[in-house]
Amino acid sequence: MFAVTLFDGLLFYCVMPRSYQIFEDSIRINLSGPFQMRLDFKDIRSIFRVEGANALASTNIRFATSTAYVIEIARKGKIGVVISPSNGGAFLDQANQALKKYTASSINQSKM
Repeated sequence: MFAVTLFDGLLFYCVMPRSYQIFEDSIRINLSGPFQMRLDFKDIRSIFRVEGANALASTNIRFATSTAYVIEIARKGKIGVVISPSNGGAFLDQANQALKKYTASSINQSKM
């Protein structure tokens, strides 16, 4: 029983997000050690704040450790991701700006 408890604790330690990074073409969720999850903007449909019961219960991959400011990243044809960054408002603004910039640049490249 003690071994199972230790294993569960180690598992939670490995999958809890440590930080979030926004790049020109993706969002990266840094987990413990070498583990990370990369969300490409080409696969993202929208990024928005979730409140109320939707913040607690969803069918998405849930990396949210708090209910204070919950953000959902809806992806095209894939399961969404729910996160709770410490500075949610600033993260949401920056992520949406980066997504718009990526979308505009990809539209311009496809016209050429």
